[in-house]
Amino acid sequence: MAEVLTETDEITGKILRIIKDASKKIYLVSPYIQLDEWPKLKDALGYALREKKVKLTFIIRKQEKVSKNDPIDQLREFLETSKIYLLPDLHSKVYTNESEALITSMNMHQYSSKNNQEIGVFFNKENEPQLEAINQHIQYLISIGEEYLTTEKKKQKRESFERSSPNKLSEVTFYVLSKGTVWLKVISSEGYENKIAIVNAPGLKVGKSYQAMVKKQWKETPFGFEVEFTDIQNLQKITGYCIICGKNIDLDPDKPLCKSCYFENQQYRWNIFGKLCHKCGVVTSGISDSKPLCRECYFEQLG
Repeated sequence: MAEVLTETDEITGKILRIIKDASKKIYLVSPYIQLDEWPKLKDALGYALREKKVKLTFIIRKQEKVSKNDPIDQLREFLETSKIYLLPDLHSKVYTNESEALITSMNMHQYSSKNNQEIGVFFNKENEPQLEAINQHIQYLISIGEEYLTTEKKKQKRESFERSSPNKLSEVTFYVLSKGTVWLKVISSEGYENKIAIVNAPGLKVGKSYQAMVKKQWKETPFGFEVEFTDIQNLQKITGYCIICGKNIDLDPDKPLCKSCYFENQQYRWNIFGKLCHKCGVVTSGISDSKPLCRECYFEQLG
């Protein structure tokens, strides 16, 4: 059951809990950020990145003018290790990991946590339809946002693209992040986000992985790169393995069980133990639906 929070201290505690409970990913959506004066939050984020190897994504408001409270400056310790997306009209405040989410009026700002009257609604793994709807909203924000890249990240990305001739077909694997009216937004095995015109690759589904021969057309922007996959050829869906029975299923680390194994064990969601790596099918210790990949496949996915 969803939990309504009317005390600001409760909301602050839930934000910290979401960060500390994360095992795979954290999304933090907040127009305004001030971490320098909120050391507990900064320490929790640092711990999640260093010790738990959680993927951290910030979605923040794009500032038209540089100010002393510029969100990018507040995130300087996380620029190289996290993903950051900028939206000029962002007003949502959402904090989520793979099994919990908080929708609230509170920004990621110490002043808000101490002085404002805030409200929030907390969802856990029992609220799966609501969690899915929240995740879809976050993926939509990512799809319309501009990714912020540091100078080093730009250099690495530019070097990678320059090695790929725009007129040469290259084999790529990619995961479909979101779907708009004209573009599919995907992330490639290289770790870079790309676009595919829907008319060039009909039938692709959000949340599925594919392999294809493509041409890479790219241009640099003030914040990063725009990359388009064109001339899609030999398109194939990539399959993985159910971590319990080994049946071939779509490769999706967020859903690593076949339907029958999932429904037999769904009361233990996020704590269902298996024996096979979801990607390579090798028998591996420590496999679960929250950690479905063996060590080699996990680091290969990180790029």
